[in-house]
Parts: sequence; C-alpha cells; structure tokens
Amino acid sequence: MNTKVFKIIVLNLVGVIIVYLLLMAGCRALIMRSFQPDAKAMYRHYFSTPIEKVKGLRSGGMAWLDNPVCIKFRSKETIILKDQNLYSPADSSVPRRFFLREYPNDKIILNDVENLVCIRYDKKVKASDNRQYSLLHWLLYNKKTGSYYFLIE
Repeated sequence: MNTKVFKIIVLNLVGVIIVYLLLMAGCRALIMRSFQPDAKAMYRHYFSTPIEKVKGLRSGGMAWLDNPVCIKFRSKETIILKDQNLYSPADSSVPRRFFLREYPNDKIILNDVENLVCIRYDKKVKASDNRQYSLLHWLLYNKKTGSYYFLIE
C-alpha cells in the first residue's frame, strides 16, 4: 500500500474519531442539563420570600428517580420558607457533606460551622401503592455570608 494513501486513511479515521468524541461530549452535556432541576421553580415552590430578594440562584443535583436536588443562593434579608413552622433544628453534617461535593468552591462557607444554622423537615409522602416514604428537606444558612443551601433528598 502506498504510504501517502495510508496517511490519508489514518488522518480520516482520526478525524472521524474526533468528531464522534465531540458529538458524544455534546450529547452528554445536553442530557445532564435536561436532568438539572429548575432553580426558579424550586425556589418559588418552597420559599415565601420573593425571588427578587435573592442573588446567585443556582440548582444542583439530578432531578431523576430518587436523586437529591438542591438550590443555593445569597440574600441580605432573612429568607422565609413555606411551612417554616414544620422545620426543626438539625445537625448540619449530612447536608454539609452533600453541599461540599456539589459546590466544592464553597468549602470556606460550608466549613464555618459556628455561623451555620441548619433546619430540617421530614415530610411523609404516600406512594401510589399506599406505602409511605420520607422526603427530607434541609436548609443550611450561613449567618455571616448570607448564603443559603436547600436540599431535598
């Protein structure tokens, strides 16, 4: 076989592989975005404070099957949850572990345990076959930075 023909075949094959890998990476990103929870809808569903009072609203987790979902935001004002009277003080270790994985750049805020306030609500939900399961709602708040983290698992 002619070396020139061989080089052309190899270059074409490499080009096809590169295009394939780029397409797969683009599809993966598109699929992952489709499972990302809607931060604004989630905020409006769980919080009474108007959304205009918060900044930097972002979602995390994967809205698929039983995966945990979350939002984070900042506010200078105290944020009020809907059904806030159902929440009670809780240990912050479980939601902190989740948020440290989800938002590794927030390590300083999340490790400032002295300024963290954590509350939790264990909501009982009935499935279609009359089985009961719990949805845990966690709110983690850093008093010093005004950073809020809300998790549903």
